[in-house]
Amino acid sequence: MLLTVIILFLYYPIHGLHQKNVLTESEIVRLAEDFVKEQGYTNEPPISDKSKWSPDSVWGAPDEEEMAERRNLILSGAYGVVNKSSGTIPWDWVVVFRYNLQHPYSQRIKEWKKMTKNSGIAISVG
Repeated sequence: MLLTVIILFLYYPIHGLHQKNVLTESEIVRLAEDFVKEQGYTNEPPISDKSKWSPDSVWGAPDEEEMAERRNLILSGAYGVVNKSSGTIPWDWVVVFRYNLQHPYSQRIKEWKKMTKNSGIAISVG
């Protein structure tokens, strides 16, 4: 099944990624999963320090209302991961998450489930 992806440039400060110790795929996935949880995209509450709330490439810096809208938007487990370290794109890893089809948007946006059935959000790490 083809999965269309909205790539959100949510850069997670990964110390050591550009050093000699290269992270494994499972470490990259874990970091991305932790990131989406901390940023309030899953059913977990976001980190309490608002200065650490990350903007995304579509909506920019979040405020309280936008953080509430993010809540439970995606499923917490990664759907897929791609290593693109060929140098042709400006990031090394892309971790994909599926939209939560039970998100409140499905009640407000008539075509939400249809629009998001084969799409997701990607976190670029690199």
